Amino acid sequence: MTKKHSRSKIMLAWALLLTLVLFSCANAAVKGYQEQLAAMSDDELLTLQSDLDAELESRGLIGGSSILSGASSGQTRRASVSVWISSSGKKYHSKSSCSGMENAWTVDLQTAKESGKTACKKCNPPD
Repeated sequence: MTKKHSRSKIMLAWALLLTLVLFSCANAAVKGYQEQLAAMSDDELLTLQSDLDAELESRGLIGGSSILSGASSGQTRRASVSVWISSSGKKYHSKSSCSGMENAWTVDLQTAKESGKTACKKCNPPD
């Protein structure tokens, strides 16, 4: 075997090893993320969902009438858009930190509208 062939085999082996290491790291990261989700309280998960919905909406990836496919049932369902409100405010928001809100919680957009709240002009939540 020549030096050229030997070097090629070594490079291929290193590339394969690097691929395996990167794949292992990616799997560990996903598992760590899933464990973090499992450890969250219901309130923390709902807050995370609301924040994620707001970010996806701001990127134009979902809208108030977007259709998401059900993961296990194979059926489709309408996505519920969540917004942030407080008991003292007259507006609904896309972020809990907007306008110094205190004791904010999430509700679906329809509920916020039915309670007489209107969209905040600062954070531009869905309408």
